[in-house]
Amino acid sequence: MGKITDHAEDWLSRVGYDLGYHILMLPALEHFDIVEKESIPVWKYQGYKTERGFLSSAGWVRPYRSIADVIKSYGMDTKKYWKKDELGGIINER
Repeated sequence: MGKITDHAEDWLSRVGYDLGYHILMLPALEHFDIVEKESIPVWKYQGYKTERGFLSSAGWVRPYRSIADVIKSYGMDTKKYWKKDELGGIINER
């Protein structure tokens, strides 16, 4: 392997993987020392405000949906979806 690849892999094993970087997503070579010194995670280096924002943009996490949105999307907010069992507890009809 080349010197640059060796340097990148050494940096990744030393600090990069712990900060979320990988061989296809590295900071600029001249930023390696700054990122290491300041412990800048990949999502912050890429300009995202939160780790979740970075992960969802990368396709690793689905965008956040509230419980109410999930309930409405499956039609679970209707009375016919729910019924009470013989002990008075609510059960799902499906």
